Amino acid sequence: MLADGTEIMLNLDEVTKFEKQAKEAKIKNKGNSSKPSTEMIVRRGHFNGEYKPSPKHKGPKMPPNASPDSIPDIKTGNDLLKNHSYNSATKKQRFAIYKGKMIKFQPTGTNNEWHAYELTDKQIKSQQVTLDVLKQMLKDGVITKAQYNKWH
Repeated sequence: MLADGTEIMLNLDEVTKFEKQAKEAKIKNKGNSSKPSTEMIVRRGHFNGEYKPSPKHKGPKMPPNASPDSIPDIKTGNDLLKNHSYNSATKKQRFAIYKGKMIKFQPTGTNNEWHAYELTDKQIKSQQVTLDVLKQMLKDGVITKAQYNKWH
């Protein structure tokens, strides 16, 4: 939903075009991953996926080594995914901040569904969250300079 209340949806052609651009940007930057392509724009929100918790990251079936999904309910998860998550120029995942924690949204591969889990500082620093996303989050005031420095 836009600021003026207008609802927008991406159609399949737009999603396919975006995925093609992301793949081309990844190929273009091969061997130079510290410099994201200027052809791709990191965007927040306006995303048409559906959040669906995974038992791997939530509840009694969660393995001991799995990262937890701290999103309390589907409504909150959908709001984060659709309106507050960031895409990257080089990764298919989306990222959001929830209660000071970095959340990674991962596609499940079915029906445009996405599950989520928290990333540790070590995982973020190991470039699971790309520099283009961190820079845009900092620019938008979603993360602080201290968080950016800790994760970069």
